[in-house]
Amino acid sequence: MNTDDHTDADAETNARATVAIRNLLAGRDYDDRLTQSDLATRVNERLPGDAAVSTSTVRSLVRRVRAEYNLAVYSRGSGYYHIQSDDALDDALGRIDEAIATKEETKTELAAAFDGATRAPAVADGGATADTDTVTAGDIRREIGAVADTGTEREAVVDHVERALGVEADRVREEVDRMETNGFVYVADGEVRTP
Repeated sequence: MNTDDHTDADAETNARATVAIRNLLAGRDYDDRLTQSDLATRVNERLPGDAAVSTSTVRSLVRRVRAEYNLAVYSRGSGYYHIQSDDALDDALGRIDEAIATKEETKTELAAAFDGATRAPAVADGGATADTDTVTAGDIRREIGAVADTGTEREAVVDHVERALGVEADRVREEVDRMETNGFVYVADGEVRTP
């Protein structure tokens, strides 16, 4: 894909911005990551005259940095950083795999809903009362995320999701563990919280 065909900036501005992004992200650790907005601001400060790239163009230019400079830059949490170790790469690839699995699950659910398929309603709606395959991992993760926003103790989260969705506690615990491993929630002082 030619980024220049899909952005408001001209080819020269995009080329300069790509170099600026490479220079800003090379060697940047996760703890020092830059948001897409911050990255656009810093890039534009380095461009001559009134040349500028939009925040949305930054994402395309990051792809170009990966391709042209073989720089493993990735966005996680609230910003971009440079992957510099095998462990960090494994973590990033695992997160991408998880996102793909979630998208596939959503795709299946969406097609089933469109085709008129019905799913058993959750316990909270007076429906299913036992763990069934109709409650997806995505359903469990969404419920965990909603409860985690309140900083609830881990077992209280498990109990809530178990009652709300009618799933086994062990299945909920597995999803909490998976979400913690992938950085979607964290457990501190026995409480589940979102980052």
